[in-house]
Amino acid sequence: MRDVYYLVSEEVVGYEYLLGLVEYVQGNALVEISQKMARIHNLAAEKIAKEKNIPLKEARYLFSIVVRTGWSFHSNLPDLDCQVVITENGNMFLGQTVCILGGDGDKPAPSPSEQELNSYLDEDYPFLQRVEAFMKAEALQGKKVVQQAGSYHEIFIQVGYLLDIDSTAKVVEKYYEYR
Repeated sequence: MRDVYYLVSEEVVGYEYLLGLVEYVQGNALVEISQKMARIHNLAAEKIAKEKNIPLKEARYLFSIVVRTGWSFHSNLPDLDCQVVITENGNMFLGQTVCILGGDGDKPAPSPSEQELNSYLDEDYPFLQRVEAFMKAEALQGKKVVQQAGSYHEIFIQVGYLLDIDSTAKVVEKYYEYR
């Protein structure tokens, strides 16, 4: 996802500059700044849509997420007791590392099969209930997923919920502060 940030970094800087001016102006000047911000947002979304080959609506969400989070992932989500990560595709993942597999000396960590990975989905993890309750309260859509991360010597298995783009945008809008 960082490639999106670099793709539209000029637009992000311009948008943030105008955002900083908003609190100091009123009337026609405020309207003019809002129009400039909308033009920047549209230009950035067009660039993202073209580069990533995605719909313009999703590209607009991605630009909003980039501006609000700066990919620093600091959030004020309710007590979910889980990691908040924005994936390379711009979706939010709410989950936890539930298993770590390590290699032995120079040997690589064993890579679990798809069947082994999916077995983690059937286990009962208390934090998932909090995430489900949060999603229901906020009317968010997503699916329970298991994913593998890590490197040659360590593999992390994470279980959680992957929100869709619309839901990610809602959470970012409500809970993330501008940088």
